[in-house]
Amino acid sequence: MTKINAAGTAIVYSTYLGGLRTDEAFGIAVDTAGNTYVTGRTFSQDFPTVNAFRTWPGDNDFNAFVTKINAAGNALVYSTYLGGLRTDEAFGIAVNTAGNAYVTGRTFSQDFPTVNASQTWPGDNDFNYSTYLGGLRTDEGYGIAVDAADNAYVTGRTFIGVFPTVNPLQTWPGDNDFNAFVTKFNPSGTPVYSTYLGGLRSDCGCGIAVDTAGSAYVTGFTFSQDFPTANAFKTWPGDNDFNAFVTKINAAGSALAYSTYLGGLRTDEGYSIAVDAAGNAYVTGRTFLDTFPTVNPVMPWPGDNDFNAFVTKFNASGSPIYSTYLGGLRTDEGFGIAADANGNAYVTGRTFLGVFPTVNPLQTWPGDNDFNAFVTKITDTTSPTPTPTPTPSDTVTLTSAIPQTGSIPAPDPGFGLLSGLQYTIQVPSGATQLSVNLSGNQDVDLFVRFGQRITVSGGAVVADFKSESLTGNESITITPSSSPALQPGTYFIAVANYGPGAASFTLTATVTGGQPTTNPIDNPGFFVRQHYLDFLNRVPDQAGLDFWTAQITSCGTDAGCIEVRRVNVSAAYFLSNEFQQTGYLVERLYKAAYGSANCQRHIDYWRRTSAPGANRQV
Repeated sequence: MTKINAAGTAIVYSTYLGGLRTDEAFGIAVDTAGNTYVTGRTFSQDFPTVNAFRTWPGDNDFNAFVTKINAAGNALVYSTYLGGLRTDEAFGIAVNTAGNAYVTGRTFSQDFPTVNASQTWPGDNDFNYSTYLGGLRTDEGYGIAVDAADNAYVTGRTFIGVFPTVNPLQTWPGDNDFNAFVTKFNPSGTPVYSTYLGGLRSDCGCGIAVDTAGSAYVTGFTFSQDFPTANAFKTWPGDNDFNAFVTKINAAGSALAYSTYLGGLRTDEGYSIAVDAAGNAYVTGRTFLDTFPTVNPVMPWPGDNDFNAFVTKFNASGSPIYSTYLGGLRTDEGFGIAADANGNAYVTGRTFLGVFPTVNPLQTWPGDNDFNAFVTKITDTTSPTPTPTPTPSDTVTLTSAIPQTGSIPAPDPGFGLLSGLQYTIQVPSGATQLSVNLSGNQDVDLFVRFGQRITVSGGAVVADFKSESLTGNESITITPSSSPALQPGTYFIAVANYGPGAASFTLTATVTGGQPTTNPIDNPGFFVRQHYLDFLNRVPDQAGLDFWTAQITSCGTDAGCIEVRRVNVSAAYFLSNEFQQTGYLVERLYKAAYGSANCQRHIDYWRRTSAPGANRQV
């Protein structure tokens, strides 16, 4: 466990907690005096105990534990096992203003210790209450919260329709799968309400928070297309995968204040949620690929083919204030989140390899090839993405080389969106003309837009210049006298196909005018784009280009910082799955060794042996 000061510049304390076998902490809470409460599971018979309610039960299995550490981090106030003679695991913990700890999890023990006492904490290390919560099938508690009146709120998942309900907002949906549940206990441990939350497929409640009015906020993930929604920011996105959800239940448990999906077209899972005094909800979890909904993002999709953490903040009515990716080019997952009185979000989770974005880091990447924990503080005020400095040149061509030829499949009618490819070109100061030429078959549309990404609205591309219904060759020439006028900066060239069939094309682009004043490779934007070409064999997606360029430009004029960041960027591309596992690594090695990249049979072999289930031998 680690405590970091408010500025994030120093560790107040950092300590191991465990014995000679596996010990894992899953939940943490802090009281008003700064004492820390931790829960999880232990396989150790010698787990450290102090003033223990329960010593080692004598089994050879996991047991839950609950530990309270003083504010200085140098002593255990109490530390106890919590379990019976079978597996017991605690996943969530909360603490009230009196210093009472509330724990939830799962047990396989028939002798799990239960206490039905209604008294308040008398100063000893005994239970106020301890109870089973479930039916005749699997039931697991993953999140717990407590309000100012000492009511406890629990969420998790339950299997089949035998979970105990009290004044339910929703009864069992009738499926044969897991469903999320939400249960509220009064201070004596009697349920106020206990309800299902889900649809006809698998649903899981992972995190829960409660506001000053007693409204419960729940996040998790659902496979259901009919998950209950109300005043939703996002409805079912149309995929066949897990989606995160965020649900606010009123204090009586009788109505949904709002309930929304939160995800794109691939896997999205919400793991933790927090709420501030204004009723703003903060959610973190993980998302796969580039379709997660972003609003005022701190950072865009990094451009990888892996999981990324996400952080989303909703206002009291369920509208997003911001929604952002958080991660690098490898696996990143957000597991816990907290919020302070100023609206700052604090996120923790895990990241793989040394490509996680750091700002004012207390510790840099340790240099290992494994997962590392991360801690990130996010404010409401997001900084704009730095614009890469244009690369001056007499003649600038598309970064993907000229001519660029390719094919675009027919649009997918299931989503009603166009199919297309996108390229970028830099226009230096003093440029007099940008010429773009496209040749191809029918139903290929050319678009050029200055200064921002091509945007899609209602199935149509919004652009400054466009040529539609191509019948042969189409050219667009832009000059300083055009409307809108040619300006220095980044232009985006999108080749889009509305169908109904596939399209092929050849694209050329040339900039004339402007004088080179620097070595192009010294320009951060050019440097990053060249890595896309050299390592990934493709032009950059704009989100990835902006993100990795910002890693360098954030150094300002600090030459030492710039040099380190350039090395880190190069390492990120070398370590990326897209380079390591597509065969391009083999091609580049072949070219370096033999002076030629004509090694298709070697690349084909690599791809075959890299396929899932293949035995790779190199």
